Amino acid sequence: VNIGSRKIILTIGGSATVDGGTGFARALGYQFLDSQGHEVPEGGHGLLDVARIVFPDQKPWHDIDVVVACDVDYPLLGTTGAAHVFGPQKGADPEMVETLDRALGCLHNVLSEQHGIDMATIPGAGAAGGLGGGLTAFCDARLLPGVDIVMDMVDLREAVDGADLVITGEGRTDSQTAHGKVCTGVAREARQAGIPCIVLSGAVSSSLLAFKEVGISAAFSISPRPQTLEEAYADAENQIVEATANIVALFQAGR
Repeated sequence: VNIGSRKIILTIGGSATVDGGTGFARALGYQFLDSQGHEVPEGGHGLLDVARIVFPDQKPWHDIDVVVACDVDYPLLGTTGAAHVFGPQKGADPEMVETLDRALGCLHNVLSEQHGIDMATIPGAGAAGGLGGGLTAFCDARLLPGVDIVMDMVDLREAVDGADLVITGEGRTDSQTAHGKVCTGVAREARQAGIPCIVLSGAVSSSLLAFKEVGISAAFSISPRPQTLEEAYADAENQIVEATANIVALFQAGR
């Protein structure tokens, strides 16, 4: 901002918290107060007591276009929201998940009632433990699929044009893949061009039917045999090469 920036692209994901972006907001000068006017504890659990949110007098992002690149379209609340989807990944047990979901609901209610900000149903608001929604509320940000931003930057549509086969990949292919992950965006471009799209992944744990609905022709794990996670990491490069060679050979044989 201080060097004349007029557009900021934030890439979010892999957060260690489920706090609706309030940690980020505190660093920008926001205050989250309880009914007695005291700061609530940091983290998601403290939001159960939030009663008032004080916005900073001067917003450092004034006249700045803040764009958030996120790779999921989950909402903030509910069974497909930040707490339920990402809480267990961060070590939350079922009771903690319910508590975090209620806490995010309290944050949403205060924002909605006192500031007219409704971030609960915005696609992607649940990304990174609710940071997606928090950025829309606290930075007037626009949420965009990260894959669309990257595809535009690398001219993927032009690269796909005229190809016979598209191969993409990710660390783990599962139920989250169809909710805005990179593979979904690449498969969408391939399908529009009438080209089959294959996904290579460290692990595949969802049905082919779910993948076909988003344009993925097939998904394969690169692991050729049972092995520990440490062994898979150490040999990942070779396994990717071998799996790709096998897929291309099979594709050529089918033609």
